[in-house]
Amino acid sequence: GRDVITQLYPWKYFAIEEIKKGQIPFWNPYNFSGNPQMANFQTAVFYPLNIFYLIFPFNLAWTIFIMLQPILAGIFMYIFLLKALNLSRFSSFIGGIAFAFSSYMAVWIEYGNIGSTLLWLPLVLFLVKKLYEKITALSFLLLVLSLTACLLAGYIQVAFYIYSLSFAYFL
Repeated sequence: GRDVITQLYPWKYFAIEEIKKGQIPFWNPYNFSGNPQMANFQTAVFYPLNIFYLIFPFNLAWTIFIMLQPILAGIFMYIFLLKALNLSRFSSFIGGIAFAFSSYMAVWIEYGNIGSTLLWLPLVLFLVKKLYEKITALSFLLLVLSLTACLLAGYIQVAFYIYSLSFAYFL
């Protein structure tokens, strides 16, 4: 899509370059007459997986970032299906593949922020189930970190759905 090339990629590039300079990208002077960069959720400035952009050249980091989405989504769904729903390994594997390459993930994968938000859903559901069964500090901390990463990933609409679904799943 054109949005990736004309919006998401330049926004992410600008944000990462500012962070590399030691500055928080509050304002983007290159977009129209300038606009608030931090107010744009889609830049995902504080998303933890942005660490790849600090380690690798931007183009390589973007590729790793995009390719990591279905991998993490599949792993998290596999864990959820196997450990929380007690399905067989084969069923969990098929479920992980089906989620990782579902039409929603496949259509939005190139955007980076939408798939990165959605991939946290199965891990959040797994941790909600763990907390429902037995409250532990580790499960609670991991749930908070997963929900935070989901929010920081850059697509607020899907993050809202995940928060709502995880609350309903807990009930």
